[in-house]
Amino acid sequence: MACLSAACASGPQVRDMPPRIQCPTEVLDSMAKLGFHPPKMIGNDLTLSMTPDVSVRPVPVPPDGEPITLYAIDEVRSAWSGRLPKGSRFYGTVYHGKTAIYGWFTEVEYPDGRRIPICANIVDSAAREAVGMEYDPSSTPGRPMMFPGVNLAISQVLGEMGHRR
Repeated sequence: MACLSAACASGPQVRDMPPRIQCPTEVLDSMAKLGFHPPKMIGNDLTLSMTPDVSVRPVPVPPDGEPITLYAIDEVRSAWSGRLPKGSRFYGTVYHGKTAIYGWFTEVEYPDGRRIPICANIVDSAAREAVGMEYDPSSTPGRPMMFPGVNLAISQVLGEMGHRR
């Protein structure tokens, strides 16, 4: 019996680049009022972690298209103006690439429970040269791994590097 694409299970999607979506203007305006402007960082691998405690051991990458949570293990600062307290949580979606992990982050929850919308991407380093971060060398085809510390940069488009307005 032939298998039709709509009815067949497929393996995990692997992409060269993450999907893209425009960040709503009101979210960019809200972030600017808090001191966070594209293409600045909104956390780095020393302040944001996949684990609630400091760790240097690789962690499994969440399944493609699934939620991802980052923990502010220290105060998050952006260009000396924007600040988010230690204990904040960043919520987003992870995407698997051929050589990199991509992630969109759309919300921050403060320790007191308040939530704010954001538009930020996982980036390769604090230098913000590319979206995504490489898989950890300990990864296997069936078990992708990542370093727990993550760099995030604000962007006008989820899935693309941000730019100055």
